[in-house]
Amino acid sequence: MAKFGNVFGRASLSRKLTGLGVATSTIALLVAGVVLLVADVSTSRQRLVNDTAMRAEALSQNGAAPLAFHDAQSATEMLATVSLQDHAMSAAIFKPDGSVFARYDRRPRRRPANPPQWPDHRDGHADLGP
Repeated sequence: MAKFGNVFGRASLSRKLTGLGVATSTIALLVAGVVLLVADVSTSRQRLVNDTAMRAEALSQNGAAPLAFHDAQSATEMLATVSLQDHAMSAAIFKPDGSVFARYDRRPRRRPANPPQWPDHRDGHADLGP
């Protein structure tokens, strides 16, 4: 630190002002970068939820016809569009009685012994979480 004081103390006024300007700009850029990073990370989850809800709504509207005509093959092909989303692993269309009509799995897997309870979707809407 003593060397820095000696070098800084012997520098001309213009060099001191230039160094001060460079240091201030560097600190401001670092602070702005950190603020942008924190803002982006904090909103990424909400963007993911909104995007998933929008795609789920589109899939529910497009899945009505195959369900009405009992066309499981068309429904499965329509659900395969989920593969365009990297974070979506599976999608399913359920019959009114709650049984699976069509399903898409990115990686087919064993069915769990106790399948999860799906949200009540009788009114045409499902709760996607917070």
